[in-house]
Amino acid sequence: MQRKPREPSFVEALGHVQTDRRIDILRQIDELGSISKAARAVGVSYKAAWQAVDTLTNLSGVALLARAVGGRGGGGRC
Repeated sequence: MQRKPREPSFVEALGHVQTDRRIDILRQIDELGSISKAARAVGVSYKAAWQAVDTLTNLSGVALLARAVGGRGGGGRC
């Protein structure tokens, strides 16, 4: 009986170790409601957090976040 080829893991599919940190950023955004707070929690810059979100969004082909303008009276999840 032939074995079915193993499906690549999520980490293998994206092809690099930074995957876990990118997923952590998404989890923290969900938990904290802010990309800025998520970046601080994961230990990356705000810019790096946005780049991670953009990369994952491009790979998934769908919007992963609802974006809202931050600052006074803004920010947080929609």
